[in-house]
Amino acid sequence: MALFGKKSTNGAAVMNPYARYNKSIYNILLVVVFSAINIVMLATNSGSYFLFSAIIPYFIVDYGMFWSGMYPAEEYVGIAETDLMDSSFFAITIVVAVVMILAYLVCWLFARKMKVGALIAALVFFIIDTVGMFYLYDITSDFVLDIVFHGWVIVSLIIGIVTYFKVKKAQPEESQLNEFNDAAMSAENSALNGSSTSDPYGTNAANSFEGTDIEG
Repeated sequence: MALFGKKSTNGAAVMNPYARYNKSIYNILLVVVFSAINIVMLATNSGSYFLFSAIIPYFIVDYGMFWSGMYPAEEYVGIAETDLMDSSFFAITIVVAVVMILAYLVCWLFARKMKVGALIAALVFFIIDTVGMFYLYDITSDFVLDIVFHGWVIVSLIIGIVTYFKVKKAQPEESQLNEFNDAAMSAENSALNGSSTSDPYGTNAANSFEGTDIEG
């Protein structure tokens, strides 16, 4: 078995043991990209929404838009105009949402450098985001896909973390095995080379008997 997707000694290709870890990293990037896209589409009232997105940043921007009076008038029935805030409140919520998305981006950058702590941090963030989804919204059938997506990302991150530690645990054992195999091959080669040069009991030994009388 070779780590990091190298070839085995017999030339056969082996599967990269970090493949699942890399998939977890890729999922973090998807969360970053689609969360940012969803924020932009929400702020521009496009009416579209992507599943690969964190819920809490989206909710914060939605909250800021509502209390800044950015929705149609029928959304504010029973709410006094004096209860609404100016556009600066919306700007603050945008900043907060961007910071939260950037936190995922930082996790992705460090996870790419094999910093498993960043992957663990992303897992914690997304678990909080999942709990927030149930707390902030009245869950209906419309949220089925969001729930499935969040569960899938959490499982993917857990698998990536477990894979990382399994491979790290196997590395010392494999390193020792490779060293042993290298030492064994070196010893075997030395023995073969030594026998060919010293020629024990070979032609040199035969030559030593030349000119010797053997009495019968």
